Amino acid sequence: MNSLLKIFILAFCIFATATTNVHGQNSEIILLSNSIDNALAEDFVDFLKKKGIKIIQVDATSFNRYENNQFIVILGGPDALEDVGSIVRQHITIQEQEYLRISGNKKMVIVKYPTQTVFVIAGSDRNRTREAQNENRENLYDLINESESFILKPPSSLPGGSKIIYSGEYIGSLSYWGYTKSGGYTTVKLQGSHQNQAGYGGAGNASFQTNRAYPYIYVTFKDSELPVKFKLDKLEYEIIYYNNTQIIVKS
Repeated sequence: MNSLLKIFILAFCIFATATTNVHGQNSEIILLSNSIDNALAEDFVDFLKKKGIKIIQVDATSFNRYENNQFIVILGGPDALEDVGSIVRQHITIQEQEYLRISGNKKMVIVKYPTQTVFVIAGSDRNRTREAQNENRENLYDLINESESFILKPPSSLPGGSKIIYSGEYIGSLSYWGYTKSGGYTTVKLQGSHQNQAGYGGAGNASFQTNRAYPYIYVTFKDSELPVKFKLDKLEYEIIYYNNTQIIVKS
């Protein structure tokens, strides 16, 4: 084998090794379930492992060692056996619990914390839970990749002209009412202190909708697009950072 061919083969191997480092390969999730749901999760686990995600499977007795990890996936609903249900109830609302208790219902509930995401995948019984696993596994994988590729961090210092608004309180003419996530987008809910503007429109790189009675505004964006601009009560604002308890806004 001549030296030129050796160099070509070596370069190809290096390239092939580099390109196999796909999204999700370094991700790790804690998978909490009871023995029943664990036995029915083989296809779900295999799918994620083939995508390069490391999975640590635990039951309720060993969960406390991992409960602060970045990604927690819980299989089972609010009444899941072997103490899994009691952990589920700590993360989902009463309304979500009631929904999952209705025969035939199933869903994936995503709960975002400042440094952690919890995914509850459940149904009204073990078979519906298994269906929910397989129906939501692609979405779960995409959401983990998105979180891995962009981590939202608070500013090291408060930018000039900006203010922190804590959830449920008014600062000036704005109040913050939390956020939801869907399909890679974040939607934050804000409320103005006046009633003089309503309708639909857009500003900057965000879309928004206001409602006439004490104007609420829903600002939708990708975290990587921050800061984003919006208008409310004839004033223009810029969202710089948010989490469960506060939002930083510049006016």
